[in-house]
Amino acid sequence: MQSTLLPRRVPSDRIIVREIDSETLLYDERTHKAWCLNASSACIWRLCDGNHTVKQIAETASEELGNSVSEDIVLVALGELREKELVDEMSQVVLPDVISRRKMISR
Repeated sequence: MQSTLLPRRVPSDRIIVREIDSETLLYDERTHKAWCLNASSACIWRLCDGNHTVKQIAETASEELGNSVSEDIVLVALGELREKELVDEMSQVVLPDVISRRKMISR
């Protein structure tokens, strides 16, 4: 799948980021919600700067994590991050229905 989507995380002035062991804790000061991201999701979130395509995010995350990260995995992570309001609403682009983890594992 080729995607020209350039995801962008929400402005950093509203998110407090703390690294704890292998996880990243994000606290949204606007909504007063906190999330704990695993290494993969945190890496994908950090790469959402509006300059990287989904393909570039997958390639860079693969290098940084030392594991293969497919575009499908990036799209699933983006869908979850969007639901948590951690990436800007991408209304101009319709993401495919989020692939369930079960379907992804079977791939």
